Order: sequence, then structure tokens, then C-alpha cells
Amino acid sequence: MKKLLLILITSFALLSFINSKQFKIVSVKEEFCITKEDLKLYKLINSYRKTLGLDSIPLSKSLSKVAITHNIDLSINHPDKPPCNLHSWSKGDKWEGCCYKGGNEGPCMWSKPKEIAGYKADGFEIATYYSDKMTAEMALDLWKKSKGHNAVICNKDIWKSMKWKAMGISVYGNYAVVWFGAEIDLEGMPKICK
Repeated sequence: MKKLLLILITSFALLSFINSKQFKIVSVKEEFCITKEDLKLYKLINSYRKTLGLDSIPLSKSLSKVAITHNIDLSINHPDKPPCNLHSWSKGDKWEGCCYKGGNEGPCMWSKPKEIAGYKADGFEIATYYSDKMTAEMALDLWKKSKGHNAVICNKDIWKSMKWKAMGISVYGNYAVVWFGAEIDLEGMPKICK
């Protein structure tokens, strides 16, 4: 009986330790590629901007790395559980975690491109979720219907003075994430997956 009790206590302690791990570390390899769906979203956003008389935004390797990293973090660790929103992050090996509620937490989000990819400026993110598999068309449609997200894409309202010089993309699982930056990405463009 003592042996059984010891096994049960040890098992409970081990399960408690395993459950105390609140998230998995997410990392994207230095040599990564963006998918055809990512590229489709990139092209759709630039086509939409063109209909509004706006310039195309160059595709960014650094910001795509951040977008892919965040998309995987959202999909695996779900840091976006209430009261946190889609701009929240779990703690990673190269970045700080934060619960973004739309208040004064902006710097935590804006700093991710520097923390993760060494991008020289702040980044600004739009993100969306759908209960079924996300597509490029669905993501853009959702953002066009959201005044705040559409403003970022179209440089309206508080984003009017920004000149986007870099864009990173990720469509994965139920999420789509796009990062915008006002500095040229010296890393150039990401590779396209074959």
C-alpha cells in the first residue's frame, strides 16, 4: 500500500511539473520560407493598396520571420486567451511575453521585430483568427471590414504619416498575421517554399 501511495504521489508531482509548463518555446529557423498562401496574402494586400492609389510594400524576410513566429506562438501556446488579445505573446527564448489588451502594452508588441529578427525599427501588427482554416482571401476580407486594421493597411487615420517600407506575412492554421515596418529590411526578401 505504501508503495502504491508513493507511486501515486510521484506521478501526481510529475504531472504537476509537466502542467506547470505553460507554453512551448517557438523558434523559426534562420533559413525559412514563406508558403504560397503567405505569398497570396502579400499580393492581395498590395493589389488592394494599388486600387487606393498606394504604393506596394516590399516583402520583408525579417518581418516574415516575426509573423511566422507569432502565428506559431498563437497556434500552439494561445497567449490570446482573454483578457489578452491577438497581439499577445508567450515568453520565448529570444523575446519577452506580454498580455496585450490594447492599452499601454504597445511597446511589448512593437519591439518583437528587434527581439526576434534584429529589424532596426519598431513593427506594427495586424492579426486575425477564424474558427476554420484561415485563407489569404478571408484574412484580407476580415481586415477590410475592421476600421482599425484597414487603417493600418491603407495608411489612414493615425497611420497616415507612416510610409511602410517592409511587410511580413504568415497564414497558418486558424490565424493570419501581417507585420508592417517603416524601415527597409536589409535582410531582403524571404525564400518562397517549393
